[in-house]
Amino acid sequence: MTILTLLSDLLLLVATGGLAAWCLVLSRRLRAFDEADSGVGSSVAALSEEIAALKSAVAEVHAETDAKAAALAAQIEKADDRIGRLELLLAGLEDMEADLEDRLDAPPPAPEDVVPTFRASRAPSDRSLAR
Repeated sequence: MTILTLLSDLLLLVATGGLAAWCLVLSRRLRAFDEADSGVGSSVAALSEEIAALKSAVAEVHAETDAKAAALAAQIEKADDRIGRLELLLAGLEDMEADLEDRLDAPPPAPEDVVPTFRASRAPSDRSLAR
């Protein structure tokens, strides 16, 4: 039985030595990771700075986009107002077109029905008074 206890003690010492070596390797890796001057630590620090810069850039772009969206909404509102005005003008032009078609289709007026314009009805003496 002493051989079995000796063997188990020997295996326990080998396992403990292996774990100690593994802990030593891990501690060296963690020290290299924690160094901010070189290695992964500097990469992580640089990435965190870039992330902060990107966050501020995204916030600026978001604010600018909101401002542009508000300006676009105002322009759309103005365009809608102008569309209404244009529709009214087109409706008025259609009415005028219908009136002109009615006038063109109607027979010409008799000469006695024609009312002279203001200029045609003025006498030469009226022109001298106007000056």
